Amino acid sequence: MKNILLAVLFSSILNNYASAQFTVYTQANSGIPSDYVLCISAANNGDIWLGTDAGIVRLSGNNWSTYNFGNSFLPSDTWNEIINIGNQNWIGNSNGLGQFDGMNYSTFTDSLGDFTIWTMELDANNDLWVGTYSGGLDHYNGSTWDNYNTSNSALPDDQIEGIAFDNSGNVWCATSGGGLAKFDGTIFTVYNIGNSGIVSNSLNSVATAPNGDIWIGGPLGAISQYDGTNWTNYDSLDYGIAYSSIRTMVVDATGMLWVGTTDALMSFDGTTWTVYHTLNSNLASSTITELVIDKDAYLWMSTAWGGVAKLNVPTSIASIEPVADFSIYPNPISETGTVRYTGDQGEVKDIALYDVLGDQVTTYPASTKLDGLTISTLGLSAGIYFLSIRNDHGTMSRKVVVR
Repeated sequence: MKNILLAVLFSSILNNYASAQFTVYTQANSGIPSDYVLCISAANNGDIWLGTDAGIVRLSGNNWSTYNFGNSFLPSDTWNEIINIGNQNWIGNSNGLGQFDGMNYSTFTDSLGDFTIWTMELDANNDLWVGTYSGGLDHYNGSTWDNYNTSNSALPDDQIEGIAFDNSGNVWCATSGGGLAKFDGTIFTVYNIGNSGIVSNSLNSVATAPNGDIWIGGPLGAISQYDGTNWTNYDSLDYGIAYSSIRTMVVDATGMLWVGTTDALMSFDGTTWTVYHTLNSNLASSTITELVIDKDAYLWMSTAWGGVAKLNVPTSIASIEPVADFSIYPNPISETGTVRYTGDQGEVKDIALYDVLGDQVTTYPASTKLDGLTISTLGLSAGIYFLSIRNDHGTMSRKVVVR
């Protein structure tokens, strides 16, 4: 029971109530053949392409098309990577890489350092860069292949988890155990915990911002921001999703960071983290597998067990207004702290303080006025706690540091 409570508590921590809603496509309301969607790509013509465990899927307007082993030349139904380029799609899975136009399939597996495709991206020249499970980084310029690995280059790890490109054309690679690598076409520059302020050597994803900042995410919820000189690290408790694995990241044209994790979708505007999940939005799943922004600046996400979702407001004009919010001051607390609550209190269901193990240590009457509520630390050991407020809007929690 304690573990369940802890999971619910952490998945409910919001730095702002997320009021934006999504258009969600599942098997129950659309022609998508499976709710288990592993990857997503947005075409320049507006089509959305998906890789699922039931084939390759195209959404064109309101029309759904599925391509699988039974009705096309595809050698498999399960695809974990897809990138659209014109009339073609690069698609990858644990058996290799191919190109698919909706009818014909061509294999490119023999040229790779490893058959298992982990990540793929196209650069500004439409060159393909492929990260593999154990074969390093592959580059295809349309006619020839180059492979970079730990044996023939300064690449620090052969398992590539994420690829991104900066404004200067450098290739940034997030690796499984070797930290972050920047490749300028000739030289690899490596950033790890031994020579930089990076949060971890174990990384899952990387994204570049319009201003040149590099964002990386790891398996235990750690996020780093690098501006070319300084590193800023964000702990999972800063945004309230404890130890949630960062799966995918993208930065929109306004500089807003969007992060897909195993437990939530998050956004960060440089000041405030906003968290979306199944408890505070109409998302059908909180497990985000990939994020992409389409030609009209809409954010799309593929999810595990929840189909596909689209943010209803373009990211270029998105403004997330909280239904309610609260803070605690002072924080850290020596003896007492006070809740400052803004917005509609609604009907309060329960108010409780939990420790990091998920044990409830203090409760408050549901009739308590939230704004001005006094938090006493009498009898509490120094450490981290969470104040959770549940009302008819949902559940919000805040970290409380007792000293």
